[in-house]
Amino acid sequence: MSPLPNPRPTPIHLKRVFLSFRNFLVQLMIEKAPAAAFGPTPTTPMFGQMKARPIALLLRDGRGVMAIEFALLAPVFLLVLCAWMEVGLCLLMESTLDNATRDASRLIRTGSATEAAFKAAVCAKVPVIPCASITYNVQSGSSFASLSYVSVSSTGTLSSTGFTAGSSGSDMLVQVAYSKPTFFSSFLKKAGFGGNILIMTTVAFQNESY
Repeated sequence: MSPLPNPRPTPIHLKRVFLSFRNFLVQLMIEKAPAAAFGPTPTTPMFGQMKARPIALLLRDGRGVMAIEFALLAPVFLLVLCAWMEVGLCLLMESTLDNATRDASRLIRTGSATEAAFKAAVCAKVPVIPCASITYNVQSGSSFASLSYVSVSSTGTLSSTGFTAGSSGSDMLVQVAYSKPTFFSSFLKKAGFGGNILIMTTVAFQNESY
């Protein structure tokens, strides 16, 4: 009995298999990739993309942000800075005027003060305040109940001034004031602040026996 012949092997077309596999991969990529990656389509026209891209780039652009923030915050910062400088200057003048009034009142208390000597003593202690702009009102009475504070006028100054040194044992009320123009007057007026600031100090005491 003769052996059976071997069947003829089926030829494998490698090129055809490779092409089929490549087409499969290409089709898979087309299905998974977004439509915008393959150019404009009827739903995403090229003109719309070209128009939207500059706006998106402009929104993402961070250049000039610091300049805009500075332009918004600088006026507020300068206003606060000027106001604090003004407050500090007023506190300095208030403290200086308070000390000068106490020292000058010593002349009245001992009975050795005239109006000219009193004003000169005050001006000598306040170099930061113009002497010609200092106003004062010196009252004397038999009791403190008979003395009253001088009110402030609408212009920011004492409504009345005068000098009465009193006598031995008199009760005294001394008011010294300075109507200070604001250093940053035009800037603060626009922000709602007044033009003048009244700096005033008050001292009450009883004259010594002399």
